Amino acid sequence: MNKKTTADKLGTKTIETKAVAKRLTPFEDLVHLAAIGRISLAGRQDIGAIILKKKDSFQIKFCFECKGIHPSLPDEQVYPIFVGIEAGLKELPKGELLTLHMGSFTDDFDRQQTLKMIEENCTQDELKLLARSERLRIRELTKQGIRKTKFLRLYCTYTVEGAEETKTTDFVEKLMLQGQKTWHQFTGKKNYEICRIFRHFRVAEYRANCSGNSFD
Repeated sequence: MNKKTTADKLGTKTIETKAVAKRLTPFEDLVHLAAIGRISLAGRQDIGAIILKKKDSFQIKFCFECKGIHPSLPDEQVYPIFVGIEAGLKELPKGELLTLHMGSFTDDFDRQQTLKMIEENCTQDELKLLARSERLRIRELTKQGIRKTKFLRLYCTYTVEGAEETKTTDFVEKLMLQGQKTWHQFTGKKNYEICRIFRHFRVAEYRANCSGNSFD
């Protein structure tokens, strides 16, 4: 999303104290963050999301952790995975974004803690020695920069554009009205129960005192 329009901003505020009066710009004017949501849909519980707002449009940003594909998998196992990825990308709605964020760090903290727990709880001296040797080896490889911990995160968006019939300040109501419009376009029917469509949909908004980075 682009920068906020003047109508969306709170504007510079003056805060007076006994000593001095200060003019401050609200953090909300610097970002489009409207709320942090928790969504339960189609059997998936408590999916976190960032909700951005610009004028009458809302955009939901999701983040998923991805395990990636192991480089040593045989071809017969890799091919179905790529077929599934290709099919999923074809279902990406037009105009939406999918951002891949990958990182690699020489950090062995988690692995060291796991091996330490194994070593402390082990009753056999031979296994304790193996766990301790593994810890020393991992520490050495990490210091040399050979062993690295990698992560892959996927950020995707879903945008609800503003329209005359969906002009409302409440995000949940706006999303339901947009769903109503989409359902009418799909079925051509005028009468239906919107709760059928969203019976698995639950959004809990958190009106937060924003104190983090920009999500623009």
